[in-house]
Amino acid sequence: MVLGVKVWAAAHLLANGRLGDLILFGAFLAWAVLDYINSCKRDRATGVVYATAPGLAYDAATVVFGIGSWLIFVLWAHRLLIGVSPFGA
Repeated sequence: MVLGVKVWAAAHLLANGRLGDLILFGAFLAWAVLDYINSCKRDRATGVVYATAPGLAYDAATVVFGIGSWLIFVLWAHRLLIGVSPFGA
């Protein structure tokens, strides 16, 4: 999830250049980077080892669902909810 926030924030920093955008998305990016570093340190200190994923079918379903959700949002919902089309059309 933190990786998703990093990608989202970085993409919005590239697309927007106003001061308010830089502050908002820059803060999200900084938070995500610091959260990832802190989580890794915590896991190493406590010896946490995560189990592997159940299988390729779950990964494929997640990717298909993610791409479908992204397409719906970027082609329709972003303009409806945010008021700006991501592709400027």
